[in-house]
Amino acid sequence: MSKIKNMKKKSVLLILLVLASCSHNPFKKNESISIKLKGLEGYEEKYTVFSQTLVENIKDDQLMNQKIEVVDFDLFNKTTKVNDSGIHISSTTTRKEGSMQLHDMAYPELNERIDFVYNQEGEVLKAGSFLKNSLFFLPPIPLPKKAIRVGDHWDYEGRWTAPSLQGTMKIKLQMELKKILPCFSNEKCVGVQWTGIVNPDQGQKFNLPVESVIQGYALYRPLTGSQLWSYTRNIESFSLQNLKLRVSSCVQSILKSDTSGLNSFVKKDPYCDPSKNELAYFEAPEKY
Repeated sequence: MSKIKNMKKKSVLLILLVLASCSHNPFKKNESISIKLKGLEGYEEKYTVFSQTLVENIKDDQLMNQKIEVVDFDLFNKTTKVNDSGIHISSTTTRKEGSMQLHDMAYPELNERIDFVYNQEGEVLKAGSFLKNSLFFLPPIPLPKKAIRVGDHWDYEGRWTAPSLQGTMKIKLQMELKKILPCFSNEKCVGVQWTGIVNPDQGQKFNLPVESVIQGYALYRPLTGSQLWSYTRNIESFSLQNLKLRVSSCVQSILKSDTSGLNSFVKKDPYCDPSKNELAYFEAPEKY
């Protein structure tokens, strides 16, 4: 009988502990959250970024040859000002290994500083001296204009001029809020996933990818606009009769100055394989 009473006492105690923990949990099921960029003046952060591109020449469905290009670099960001004109963030590449052009990825080249201005929706209002139709004006993460719940979707569409292709490209993304996590004491960080396509804008007269798919994931901190880590993979295919050129690329970035305790990559070197779909791993690394 005493054993039963003790078991009941333990059960009641366990229930009380669970209820107590729930009452102190600031995140309610199906809660709405605004993930607009706020900006924290004086905030500094350091990233390490890795990108790999695989170029494959295919004839009659047989791989003829391939080429791999890699670039690895460090990025330093500082929020210099937050006012009515927007959130001002300077970005400088402090280290670079590899020959790939960082401007093709909308990053500053080695020792170059680019001063960005963003609004709360994450839209780029200014990017140094670059024109508004350049790749630099695509937002790092397109943000929703209203509060959202886990599982909600929002769409983004953007265009930029690609000088090397002598035309305008269009990107269409579907964004999804995957998770809300407590971070930095009393803040909320969010997991955001995206999938979409990149194609020539309608009416273009040049022949570009007939197939283009992009997908990615980032753990995002709305207060500072930081991506604790992020992953993007893009595949483009160009076809002409029995010939195909397939270009697969991926980018992984890690916020090396992160102190959230959420970043399982912070002590690792960034790496991704463009020949593989690694989205599930980067979305939930704790499962691997």
